[in-house]
Amino acid sequence: METFPRSSIVTKDFFDFQAEWPYAPTGKYGFGAFKSSSCFNPVEMDWQLLFAIAYKDQLPNNPMPIVTDRLILTPLQLSDAEEMHLVLDHINLHTFTGGEPLSLEELQKRFAKLESGSGRDTETWVNLIVRLQPGEIAIGYVQATIYNEDLPCADIAWVIGISWQGKGCATEAATALVTWLQNQGINEIRANINPSHDASKAIARRLGMHPTDVQVDEETQWKLSPDHQ
Repeated sequence: METFPRSSIVTKDFFDFQAEWPYAPTGKYGFGAFKSSSCFNPVEMDWQLLFAIAYKDQLPNNPMPIVTDRLILTPLQLSDAEEMHLVLDHINLHTFTGGEPLSLEELQKRFAKLESGSGRDTETWVNLIVRLQPGEIAIGYVQATIYNEDLPCADIAWVIGISWQGKGCATEAATALVTWLQNQGINEIRANINPSHDASKAIARRLGMHPTDVQVDEETQWKLSPDHQ
């Protein structure tokens, strides 16, 4: 397997991809700082971002890697299943959702379907592996189902492995996902949360969400406040 250096020098040629691809992130590794500049100086960027730009056509339903202070969110791939099985193989993750941990084979089948996308023009799946820096260790995932309507909306969810809970990683990852969705013009963002799941409710509040009267499969639907940006 070909390997890449941990960082690369990206020049103006690579920034030209932004005009063709709407999923460019903003922030530390994004393009926003260069939009108003008349001069593109080479900048040092993470090699995974470079790889995502170069192979953007292979990621039609997912954003490029999203980088935060401590995390990098990368598009889910089938090859992530074995590593993620170690993260998700804990019964306590199902306390509020029911069910039990999937076997590796079952998780591989699930990841294969998630990677292939919804197959419907009206619905887009965004599934991102949450990785802790440095080392890019997988610690969980975030996901969004985007409904492509006249006023697009999205349902989101987040799961962080037991060993990394209570450290603010879920809030940081979910915030990055919400910010990305808003940058795509999606402002109606919802999450279905078990009424007894105090930790998830606290994360939702930090995201600027509030509970509604809508119930979905015995869970309360939370929505992002319209004025929250």
